[in-house]
Amino acid sequence: MDETWIGVFDSGGTHPSNVIVRNNVSSMFSLSNVGVTADHNITSTNPASLFVAFDRAKNLYDLHPAPGSALIGAGSTNLAPALDLAGMPRPPPVTVGAYQ
Repeated sequence: MDETWIGVFDSGGTHPSNVIVRNNVSSMFSLSNVGVTADHNITSTNPASLFVAFDRAKNLYDLHPAPGSALIGAGSTNLAPALDLAGMPRPPPVTVGAYQ
């Protein structure tokens, strides 16, 4: 994950407005100081410790949270979708990322 990032920037001198960055995992967040609310995000450079499978050499990825992952229960229900990417319910405590 050393090459992943989430960014929100000023554009042409105009500040972003009403941007919410929440319940994400990335190796880096680069966010404007104005108009951005960021919370319940996890910064990690070791995705293998967070996900069921993350192996670039074998091109093997399963982005469900690994048992005991720091992602589990670290999210916010505020504005979170009711279902995860697989269509499973997201009851509290919400897990950070695409899967509950």
